[in-house]
Amino acid sequence: GHSREHGSSAVAASSVGGLLRWLASILGQAWHGDGAGAWNGDDLGGYRSAGSQGIATSHNYEAEESVVWRAHHSAAAFLDRSKWFTHGKQRALRRWLLTFLIGFCAGILALLIAYLSDAWTMLKFAALRAAIASHGAHSFLSFSVLLTINTVFTLLANACSRVEPVAVGAGIAEIKLFLNGRSLARIVRIKTLVCKAIGVTFAVGAGLPIGKEGPMVHNGAILAAGISQGKSTTWGFDTSFSKFQDFRNDREKRDFVACGAAAGVAAAFGAPIGGVLYSLEEGTSFWSTKLTWRTFFCAMMTVYTLYLMRTLSTGWSRPDQKAMFSFGQFYSLNESTGNFSVWEITLFVIVGIVVGLMGAVFNGANERLTKFRERRIRTTNLQTAEVLLVSTVMTCLSYGLPLLWPHCVPLPEVDDTYTDQERELVEALVPFQCDEGSYNELASLYLVEADVAIKQLFHFYSRGAQESYTTFSTSALFLFWSSYVVMACVTLGVSVPSGIFVPALMSGAGLGRLMGHVLHFIDSSSTAFFADAGTYALVGAAAGLASVCRISISATVMLLEATGDMQYVVPLMVAVMAARWVGNLFNDSIPDMQIRIKSYPFLEPELPIDKGFGAEMTAKNVMSRGCMAVRPGCPQ
Repeated sequence: GHSREHGSSAVAASSVGGLLRWLASILGQAWHGDGAGAWNGDDLGGYRSAGSQGIATSHNYEAEESVVWRAHHSAAAFLDRSKWFTHGKQRALRRWLLTFLIGFCAGILALLIAYLSDAWTMLKFAALRAAIASHGAHSFLSFSVLLTINTVFTLLANACSRVEPVAVGAGIAEIKLFLNGRSLARIVRIKTLVCKAIGVTFAVGAGLPIGKEGPMVHNGAILAAGISQGKSTTWGFDTSFSKFQDFRNDREKRDFVACGAAAGVAAAFGAPIGGVLYSLEEGTSFWSTKLTWRTFFCAMMTVYTLYLMRTLSTGWSRPDQKAMFSFGQFYSLNESTGNFSVWEITLFVIVGIVVGLMGAVFNGANERLTKFRERRIRTTNLQTAEVLLVSTVMTCLSYGLPLLWPHCVPLPEVDDTYTDQERELVEALVPFQCDEGSYNELASLYLVEADVAIKQLFHFYSRGAQESYTTFSTSALFLFWSSYVVMACVTLGVSVPSGIFVPALMSGAGLGRLMGHVLHFIDSSSTAFFADAGTYALVGAAAGLASVCRISISATVMLLEATGDMQYVVPLMVAVMAARWVGNLFNDSIPDMQIRIKSYPFLEPELPIDKGFGAEMTAKNVMSRGCMAVRPGCPQ
């Protein structure tokens, strides 16, 4: 009996050992090559050779659907059965540490981009102020200073795009495509990151109507891809000796890239929850509950890094600004009530509809421009000439319109009712060719940084005893808004790194404030019947973002986090929904339009029934007339 029991144990041990050796012989190469997470065998348990290495792969996205993956982790669980810190826990810890590192690096990169952009802009305006002080605003020499600096910055931004053509634009369409399962060449290379980060700072410094916030989505995605994979093809850097290789597979890489995209939005607007929702709503095609927590943690670390770095000089005191783009501080004009009446919700819906129409026209016009560029402006020399032409026209508008504007408005008398923010906005008003004690309305919107201009639209209104004081006349505001929208539409797509978020916000804010001016003009006998024009500007900005980019939930949350004022939640929601619905009646968002024009394969979440696909489809709808066939027995 003892010999039979011993023999049975030996047979069982031999069987288990043979099973483990069989699994190790199959799985070992991938474990040491592409990582344990790379095992995505097909549902039938078969294996397909991937090149000369014989790595088993499949197209299953969810690893749990793979028989090979389940077999591998069953073997790993058997080997770790007596351990507390198992292999699965080790991989989970490494995954969270990499997510932390991605968020930290995204915050540092955002600070560097914001610092360089502000440095170029301040350098330009300092030189312009010195030239105007010496020669006057009407001197051609003063204009030449602005034109020369803008031209140099434009050429530098264009040079970055010539070094790496993939760095052109915001990169949101490409990252959306990547997260959908389509990998484009060089889209997440470190070279693309360097060219995009440096190029966008020069493009912003050149005064082009673009933003540095949109490219942060692409930059964050590149950081995530590089950090998670632990290697760089550009620099020849590889960490195959480490545990980075555990995440070298498509599923893990896409999840990390989704975290990086959320971190980019969080860095741009100081909105971690908005970043998570943006990655969910606009970017990621494959989502899970675990990915929600990781993107939230990554976005949180990005904003926390911004907090730490921005308050480093003050001993980590209270933060004054936590984002690349600031909307300023919002508060109630009346201590006991909000800034709007409930019945004005209907007016906010109308604002959303009007801004939605503007977004549809904007996207439609830019689509035609993009198709024209694809056909006519194909060489790098033509692309450089185009961006120089656009920069020259923008410089002429930003300098010429204030120069031709005949009105000089007296500066408001700052009293005790003004907050520190309002005092700063008054100090930021540009006199240009006006005498001391007055300012030029158009120069105060054109010849300042973009975040200062949008703060003027949001917060510059009558205060204290100056209730009859008019801030930004309707005619000046209309001239600024109309010229800015046209130039933003033309600039989107030129051969420089650029973003669409700020142009969309600025265009919507300008139109929203215009509508507020019209309402106050209609009700000239009352001083508080309608909300202030800044409230309509904020609602219009949210609608502008929704109408151009076609995002709804994330747009609302991003602006709520950026403003920090929950009283606007319903006005923003209704305006955003109205703008998106109206825009969708006419065309697609800018990223979707770019994907369609470039003929990238994109897997839609639903069948596009409105485009001829549905139950009535037959074989002729998908077959090609130019069918090629080879007869049996035909010599090869």
